[in-house]
Amino acid sequence: MRYKPVRGNSASVGLMEAVLNCFTRDGALYLPEHFPVIPRAFFNNIADMSLQEIGYVVTNMLFGEDLPSETIKNVTDKALSFPVPLSRISENEFTLDLTQGPTRNYNDIGARVLAEMFKQHPNRNHCNMIVTASTGTLSAIAEAFHDIPNVTTFAIYPSGELSPNRREHLLNYGKSVVPVEVSGTLRECRSIVRDLFTDHELRDTLRLISGNSANIAILLPRVIFFFYAYARLRQLNLPLEKVVIAIPTRNFGNLTSALIANRMGLPVSRFIAVNPDGADPEFISDIRLASLHGTASAAQIYSPANNPLSADEICLRLEAERPLDHNPRQTAHRSVTHISPSVIALKRIIQSKS
Repeated sequence: MRYKPVRGNSASVGLMEAVLNCFTRDGALYLPEHFPVIPRAFFNNIADMSLQEIGYVVTNMLFGEDLPSETIKNVTDKALSFPVPLSRISENEFTLDLTQGPTRNYNDIGARVLAEMFKQHPNRNHCNMIVTASTGTLSAIAEAFHDIPNVTTFAIYPSGELSPNRREHLLNYGKSVVPVEVSGTLRECRSIVRDLFTDHELRDTLRLISGNSANIAILLPRVIFFFYAYARLRQLNLPLEKVVIAIPTRNFGNLTSALIANRMGLPVSRFIAVNPDGADPEFISDIRLASLHGTASAAQIYSPANNPLSADEICLRLEAERPLDHNPRQTAHRSVTHISPSVIALKRIIQSKS
């Protein structure tokens, strides 16, 4: 499958180039030229399939043109090796718990898929820098990549917005993880990271890989969540003519993945963005990215207050993250690097660790 930029005139690229480069030189993101549609026969037996089985089928549909089926099975078996329980919270409302992974973050699956795919690359032993700007995803990326040789993860987060537990967690990975605290907002953190990826001089000398949902190897595997949730609902013998997916607006990648799942054939009636008034422009950007290739009709966003569920609708909600309550590492603590919200400051930090 080929992947094309969502804007500009850059040429389409193959899977591994889209994963490892993530952005074009002018800062555009990659998305598949088309989304494969899963055969209807898949849904006949989906209620009896495990998370890993569903993960393999969905991932093979997405990446099967580029990776051998044995590789995909190995990746999904390792990445999906923890439970993702579905809990009933009312007669027609259910919660998919994405907090059972090693760092209790919804992005554990995407981070582990990216890491396993990275291990398949023939040039993986070259110097690589994984750059992530977030408040929750950092631990997932750090955990997935910390033991891969010649890889350094730069965990970038805004001052005061990372819980003490997660901050402590990042300090326990040794030299492979560099926590960078920025005296600014999360939006400013993401802005300087985007600027970093459009620095041609830096990209020509170092391999920078995004650990955010801008990377399709993190974004696309989240599609698995929704097919798996549908399977568990089918197992309960519920009438599923009208399935509603409700997602917290801060999980923009999760919403985009839900729309992609719909495009791939998952029968979803509508989508609810919880608290849409709190969304920032990046939320709208992700919706546009999804709709560029025909994902869902106009990618409409609903508020629960204005769009209550009807009696015959089944609602699926995502439990996106749970705080860590322990530190899994025992190595000596290291210090946090503090910088201003400046791409020049971040560039210096990265160059000093190369």
